[in-house]
Amino acid sequence: SDLLSLATLKGNINGVTGQIDDKTRQLDVLKKRLRKTKKLRRAVGILERVRDAYHKTALPQKVAQSNLALMEEDINKNLEAFGSPFWVEADDNLSFLVHKPGEPPHKAERLSGGMKGVLALSFWPAVNSLYKRGLGMMVLDEPTANLDEENTLFFRDALALMTSQVRGRRQIIMISHADSLKSSCDQVIELSLQQ
Repeated sequence: SDLLSLATLKGNINGVTGQIDDKTRQLDVLKKRLRKTKKLRRAVGILERVRDAYHKTALPQKVAQSNLALMEEDINKNLEAFGSPFWVEADDNLSFLVHKPGEPPHKAERLSGGMKGVLALSFWPAVNSLYKRGLGMMVLDEPTANLDEENTLFFRDALALMTSQVRGRRQIIMISHADSLKSSCDQVIELSLQQ
């Protein structure tokens, strides 16, 4: 009876040992799967970030936003040269926030027509500087349309300064009915309709 009990115990021990070995193998397989799953999750996370950055709609916006930020300093230097009472900062919507002394920042769309014209004139050389090659021509078609006299004169002075800065290197072509802008130009061609 003692031998039988001992044999039964040895059998139970061998059975439990076999189960332990089997469970150990299963645990090793699960650990390998877990490591592989973690690697796959990391890879998926990386791929999702790459997809988000390089998606056909995201990448152009990121590049444009980056370029606007790079141009901020040049634009503000140009605005300062024009004697402008504001400076700009690129925002996240591919636009500019305008800062004026004593006022909260606002979107560039709220600038007066004359100030928008000065911002456009300040933007042009900044684009040129960013790409390090000559943008040889700027065409202005009725830039003072809908401007009051004060803004037209401000625009004229800014244009005269721009003309002197680019003389001999670039061309500014303007079509306008505003006689007050003539003094900003090196050459004026007047057209009239003959009947």
